[in-house]
This record gives sequence, structure tokens and C-alpha cells, in this order.
Amino acid sequence: MKTKLRFYMLVLMYTFTMAAPIAFAATEKIDRTQKRSPSSSKEFTFKYHYKSDKLEIKTKSNTWEEAYQLASQQCFSKLTKNKKLNYDLGMDVVDVCANPR
Repeated sequence: MKTKLRFYMLVLMYTFTMAAPIAFAATEKIDRTQKRSPSSSKEFTFKYHYKSDKLEIKTKSNTWEEAYQLASQQCFSKLTKNKKLNYDLGMDVVDVCANPR
């Protein structure tokens, strides 16, 4: 029994040590303080549908990933209206804002 437990702990530790550098390498830090020239920015439009609410958010950014992140944050703020939500409702809002149409 102890041998199996040690084996599973080793497998788990190995998995996390191998996955951690990959996960951190895949994430890109976004610097919002940097000044950007208007000519390099593009406008991106994201549409969200939640129950009867239809939300369209337009953001200007250099990359789609940065625009997506900003739009998702705006979506969450607008749909929650800074209210506390129960777990199920909160997860529904997160799901909607993470998956624009």
C-alpha cells in the first residue's frame, strides 16, 4: 500500500514539474502601460449571448489574444454588474465570457 502511494506521489510530482515550465512558457504577460501607436492597433469585435442578454464588445489592440482577454473581463463586469453570484450562476457567466460567438 505504501509503495503504491509513493509511486503515485512520484508520478504526480513528475507531472507537475514537467508541465509547469510549459504552462508558464505558454502564457504571455500583457503590458497595458506601454504606449501603442494607433496605426498598429486593430479593432476586434466579440459577441456574447447570455439568456436574453446580447452583448457586443469592441476592443482595440495589437493582438487578438490581448483583445480577447480585455473583452472577456469587460463581459464579466457587465453581466455581473459587480454583484455577488452563487456558484452555478458565476460559472455560467464565466463560460459565456470565455467563449464569444
